[in-house]
Amino acid sequence: MKKIKILITLLIICTFMSLFITTSYAVDTFSASLTPSSSKVKKGDEFTVTIKLSRINITDGLATFRGTLKFDKDVVTMIEATSQNNWSVTYNETNNTLLFDTATATKTDVEIGTLKFKMNDSTSSMTAAIRLVSIEGGNAALQDPIKISDITTNVSVGGGVSTQTPTITPTGDDATNTNATVWPTTKPSNSPVNVPTSPSISPTVPVVDTPSPSPVNTTTNDNMPNTGAADGYIIPLMAFIATLGIISFVNYKKLSEK
Repeated sequence: MKKIKILITLLIICTFMSLFITTSYAVDTFSASLTPSSSKVKKGDEFTVTIKLSRINITDGLATFRGTLKFDKDVVTMIEATSQNNWSVTYNETNNTLLFDTATATKTDVEIGTLKFKMNDSTSSMTAAIRLVSIEGGNAALQDPIKISDITTNVSVGGGVSTQTPTITPTGDDATNTNATVWPTTKPSNSPVNVPTSPSISPTVPVVDTPSPSPVNTTTNDNMPNTGAADGYIIPLMAFIATLGIISFVNYKKLSEK
């Protein structure tokens, strides 16, 4: 009987220790996204892609963001990278590495910069893909950086036909008559000829183009924590331990009363 009491007491102690000792399984995470200024861009036109940080769940906030830019140079040309909202940016053209940092770490959603591109005139592709890979963020020194999954945005290569109006230019005696039509016959020089007037015909070619829809962000990535245990079994385990402790305590009280 004494051994049973000791065993039950030990179970109670272990149960309460497991309840009071706090073990944090939450990991630091954040998300990033790419949003183009337009979902459809004509050849030769420029466009921008905005980088936004969101759902920042980091104890000390996020002060540094780094990633590698991937794009097809036959489709688009990188022009420049600019920062905003008190962030600074460094772009390494050799390896296409982007480094954003700020003096004040943030925990709120923020747009940290834009990337400017030009759609190449000679491209035959129908889509331009802009990717940011090997993404990581953290404190200013990137000690123990937090890694997240790659992000991508796609921009369609648009096109169209502009409105064209043929111009009929009168010559000779008809230059003063804006409504005169130049006939293909030659007028004799010794006899003036009145050229009949007729309304000018200006055929127009209708514009053939499809309207560009509003840009939609399609690139928000899911959080990808790099450390920690899964939370799926933690709560059931703690509930089981608590139940075991209560049962042990009740049995202990019953044995104590005997």
